[in-house]
Amino acid sequence: MTMGRPASHKKETLKYTVSNLIIFLFPPFRATRSGFLNLCFLYPLQWWESVIIQPTSQLRRHMPLLGGICVICLTLGSMLLRSAWQWFHDVVSGTFSSTDAKTNFEAFWSGIYHDYAFLEGNANWSLVHRLFGDKIDASTTEHDLWTALVDSIALLDDPCVTISNVSIPNNTRVQSQVLDGWVLEQLDNHNVIANQFTWGLVHHSTPIGYLSLSSLEGFVELQLPFELRSCGTRRKPGTKGLVPEMYDLEAMRWAMEAVVSHLNTTQLHGLILDLRHSTGGGSYIVSLVLASFFTAPCFAFIMEERLQKRQFYVPASRLRYDGPLAILQGPDTSRTSELLLLALMRRPKTCRLGAKTAGRLSDVREMSLPNGWVVDVPYQRCYGEDGKQYQKTGIPPQKALPETQCWAAALDYLEREWRNTNNEAAAS
Repeated sequence: MTMGRPASHKKETLKYTVSNLIIFLFPPFRATRSGFLNLCFLYPLQWWESVIIQPTSQLRRHMPLLGGICVICLTLGSMLLRSAWQWFHDVVSGTFSSTDAKTNFEAFWSGIYHDYAFLEGNANWSLVHRLFGDKIDASTTEHDLWTALVDSIALLDDPCVTISNVSIPNNTRVQSQVLDGWVLEQLDNHNVIANQFTWGLVHHSTPIGYLSLSSLEGFVELQLPFELRSCGTRRKPGTKGLVPEMYDLEAMRWAMEAVVSHLNTTQLHGLILDLRHSTGGGSYIVSLVLASFFTAPCFAFIMEERLQKRQFYVPASRLRYDGPLAILQGPDTSRTSELLLLALMRRPKTCRLGAKTAGRLSDVREMSLPNGWVVDVPYQRCYGEDGKQYQKTGIPPQKALPETQCWAAALDYLEREWRNTNNEAAAS
């Protein structure tokens, strides 16, 4: 059921809203060529999208056909603008390109030194320069440079730090997760919603819902008929035009409103939220908005980047499910899906079951080298409400269980929590 908004919580909700707004309007800025280009174009475009999506969403709510057409037109327009922006960015970057081995190693070494959030205590980076960088000169071949960079990354012992040759096409897109066979056997029926959600009812003596989430991006399947070049964002070159996050987020919001409305009207005894195969994607905004459908406005997590530390809060939502919730997690649960878990840690009537998550909470920054190679560098430290950092170690469940036992344990918890809630209501 959707809880009302007590007057005592209005000031707190306003504080969370203002805090999130300040963080969105003033994103972290880097004094680099890409940073200045983003400041001049990309950030204003994102701000405009966040403003225009609000009246468009209201129009879609009251006039679905007209509102839907407006959303599609705005989405295609933003994709075209980003296409032009990426082309311009590539022209500027190409002007300063260089294949010199020494120049590229120095750019790589200094980029890791300044941006990698976990360098301290992880590797002697000065020693890495002496081992590899001092031996590189004008005669160093491209193959030898590649070997030196790969060996340097190996010393960090962090699978989140990767290097790729952008000349290799990469047309992979976010795909919907296929449910496990044993999960399908437990469902009376199920439907795929917005590409990434699988919604169904559990075959059980009491009415219990099931919601699986395979990714936190790719909720809209829309492409431009031509390829885009990279502009230092999360996308590798060769990927086709993907929907801007603000419109992808709107599709997710509409899907969740439909699911939560069904949950609240059918009086289900509980919900299983399956994040075992959720590989994240998108930005922290998606995890915060998704969390708002399950919990009241509250503290979510802290992100520390270089000398800057920011607190993030779950925003208020028009609809919310407050009933018993069993969350399934596992070693494939990663990135923004882990941020979602942090945001739901304070939620009452909630139990997390399964195994530790992947421990990849930090977002990665694509660092483009002068020769066009791209290095993914985790640049954030993420902390939960308990002040702990779960990068590499993963978020432990409240009940560690083998995957085969999680389902029965989730059903037992939901039934028990439902009975306790009814008993408390009857006693009062």
